[in-house]
Amino acid sequence: MVYVIHMNDKKIINLDVLKMILDATTPANLARIHAKDTAPRTATPLTKAQAGQARKGQARWQAHRTGDAYMLQVQNRTCSHSFRVQSYGKNVWQAVLRYYKGMDGGTWVWKCTKVISATKI
Repeated sequence: MVYVIHMNDKKIINLDVLKMILDATTPANLARIHAKDTAPRTATPLTKAQAGQARKGQARWQAHRTGDAYMLQVQNRTCSHSFRVQSYGKNVWQAVLRYYKGMDGGTWVWKCTKVISATKI
């Protein structure tokens, strides 16, 4: 048997659905849902050096991601396997340069791959 409530503006509310919604929004359930949405906390606080490295790394990442997004068609130099990567830059030249340099300034990327084409996305 389904119980319904008739509202003034002729809307009907199913009581079973209302009970389900009210049960889902109890403080205990809301706390459990909120706990899943929040980031996990570290057990030990960061040291001053770790916090500085984290800030520096975040600043480098933000600088690496500035500019327009480009889709680069890249080819492996040894087996000619093609794939796509996303890179950022003010223009195509800078986006390709950032792809080759990477975040750590390594040299293996330009030795192993070559950029065939670039498209602004």
